[in-house]
Amino acid sequence: MKQCRKREPKRTSRVDAHIVNATKEFPVSQTTLSDGALSILVFAAYHSLVSGEAVTRVVLDDGKGHKADAEGVREMEEAGLLEPEGERGVLTDAGRDRLAKLIETLRHAA
Repeated sequence: MKQCRKREPKRTSRVDAHIVNATKEFPVSQTTLSDGALSILVFAAYHSLVSGEAVTRVVLDDGKGHKADAEGVREMEEAGLLEPEGERGVLTDAGRDRLAKLIETLRHAA
């Protein structure tokens, strides 16, 4: 297994605190999620990284033509990761843990 390099975080954020507490049971490289479902998590990861805030809700339809993959939403809902609420969705505890693991994996891979 590849050794991850250690680096000092540029800033402390709520995202970092959640990542420390993330479960280790979902290695992202072994995910069973489709690309459509992963795209929802990746977009949430982007927003977490640029804002420094923990993302708990995702936009499923912004009303301007950008929509989350419908099959990905269904899949995440069936996996217990997302609770759709109209044009938005709420990440469940398991969804927030999966997002935190994704961010952690991205940081170690970069």
